[in-house]
Amino acid sequence: LERCPAAARDAATDAALEAIAAAAAPEEPEEQVPEAVKSEPSSAAEAVLQTIDYDSLLNSTDEKAVEAAVASAFGPNGLGVLAVTNIPPSLTEKRRRLLRLGQKLGTLPDDVLKRYERPELCYCAGWSRGREKFRGQLDVAKGSWYANG
Repeated sequence: LERCPAAARDAATDAALEAIAAAAAPEEPEEQVPEAVKSEPSSAAEAVLQTIDYDSLLNSTDEKAVEAAVASAFGPNGLGVLAVTNIPPSLTEKRRRLLRLGQKLGTLPDDVLKRYERPELCYCAGWSRGREKFRGQLDVAKGSWYANG
């Protein structure tokens, strides 16, 4: 699939955030992450969190470097996580709001959720349920909100 147009993706995200917030109960205060969770590995044998800079990820002319970061993160010795650093503050706040509203989004009625599907973007932005297959069957056991492009 081609990359989703950023303007369409951002507009869909903004509209959905407002609708979800209006339909949902007030947000709860954010929990603080304990310092122990933020700690570095205690020995050289432990896997290390692989990171990549946001600007490098979007604008790198060195595809091999990006591929190497992904391979390191998800390869046999990786943690299965690739952390993106230096995300612009505007995106950080949108991400925080999206994550905190996830459960509320998934429990909205189907007719409401359908308004946030984006078939014109091949479902790469907005709400999606039952568009992917798992073991040959449409997967309706989960819903996904795609805020990527």
